[in-house]
Amino acid sequence: MSHREPSVKGPAALHNRGRDFPVPSFDPTVAMVPSVSGQFVARVPKSIHAKLSRAQAEGVPY
Repeated sequence: MSHREPSVKGPAALHNRGRDFPVPSFDPTVAMVPSVSGQFVARVPKSIHAKLSRAQAEGVPY
């Protein structure tokens, strides 16, 4: 039977190998795109669509 040590993940593993953990980058020009509407479209099963339609008919805001 062989025994394996659990692998070390993430920054500690890189540090143990003498490598630096990359710093996340942020580009504000990407985050502030004026053409983005903030809406998304998702397909849902018919049963969920029916429940949503009934809720809207009963006056639940969407």
